[in-house]
Amino acid sequence: MKKILIVFVILCSLSVKGQWTKLNSTTSKDLNSVHFLDDKTGWVCGDSGAIMKTTDGGTNWNSYNVSDLFNLLSIRFYDSLKGIVVGTKSVIYTTEDGGITWSLKNLNPDINLNQVRYIDSAKVLIVGNSGRMLLSTDWGNSWITPGTPALSNNLHSISFLTNKVGWVGADNSIIKTINGGTIWLSKGESRNETEIFALNDTLLWKTSWKQITGNFDPPHNYIEQSTNGGSSWTQQYTGIGYALPAIYFDDLKRGFVLNGYVGGCFVTTNGGLNWSSQSIDGKLNDFCFIDIARGWIVGNAGIIYKTTNGGGVFTDVEQQKEYFPTSLEMQNYPNPFNPMTKITYSIPQTGFVKLKVFDLLGNEITTLVSEEKQKGNYEVEFDGSRLSSGIYFYQAIVGKNVITKKMMLIK
Repeated sequence: MKKILIVFVILCSLSVKGQWTKLNSTTSKDLNSVHFLDDKTGWVCGDSGAIMKTTDGGTNWNSYNVSDLFNLLSIRFYDSLKGIVVGTKSVIYTTEDGGITWSLKNLNPDINLNQVRYIDSAKVLIVGNSGRMLLSTDWGNSWITPGTPALSNNLHSISFLTNKVGWVGADNSIIKTINGGTIWLSKGESRNETEIFALNDTLLWKTSWKQITGNFDPPHNYIEQSTNGGSSWTQQYTGIGYALPAIYFDDLKRGFVLNGYVGGCFVTTNGGLNWSSQSIDGKLNDFCFIDIARGWIVGNAGIIYKTTNGGGVFTDVEQQKEYFPTSLEMQNYPNPFNPMTKITYSIPQTGFVKLKVFDLLGNEITTLVSEEKQKGNYEVEFDGSRLSSGIYFYQAIVGKNVITKKMMLIK
């Protein structure tokens, strides 16, 4: 349990000098996707079958290229051994030895497969152009086409909150599943949805773009937030350019959006109300963060960048100040969770704080906090590994202020 310093950027137009280190790369090929499991082990993939792996955080890379006939667009690993990569011409490769050897699983029809994500240890989802969606329940050895709305447009992004609930972003639409990807329902949108990120069952962010007038005018890109599970969206940012190709939020306040069109990142420290920019040279295609401080970016011509301090956005004292709440606030994330979740809480005045967890019948499970606290922002972890799946309640009491919220444990 620790006190958190929450900062926020005053103006959207502020330019923060990002502290990103350019790493030595063993390739000059365009790199399209990056995935790290921890601060040491990660993989990238790119054009002409490029696959590289690092076990020291990106200082050194080993190449394990597959066929140069395909451009690889998305790579994901479930653990240090089991991984999958997809790309052009419907190519799917799987590995069970950490990416040293790869097995070809699919090569039909001739369309791009744009993104792959693990739903759980055995279930994998792939989305691609022309409404193509593939679901595997055996680590990618065989594939089925799940029931989806009649989509002929391109599918771009996947975000799963649990092994049941997830969203897919497409050209002019968003679809959602509540049964692990077997059946999908349309949510309906009017822009080209690039990336979706679900923090909990109600709070989502997405990036998108749309051609505003004629074909010769530059398009506009957008960052939008939903607080009702994707049923409606509020615009937080709009600018000139095509897709914003990656998005990540660490908690309710702090997030990054990759600006591949001009090179750099948009950064928020107040939930997307304001966005600042970090300038990074090159055409950028994807990033991966393992927490708010440590992340990697890949791009064209073999570009790989790394940060260990969030790009420096939290170190520029002149552009930040501490945030103190004016009312009792509390939220857990992720929600649903398995088996760990973080509960952030903000108290408006110094006082004795009690934070407890109860089951559905009102029985007390545990006391997470019972002590005097200064006003400010805090977080505590809750471990549900010894509990059964179900609905639980967490309650904070500070003086006469009481707040109770619901969370769901899914195993």
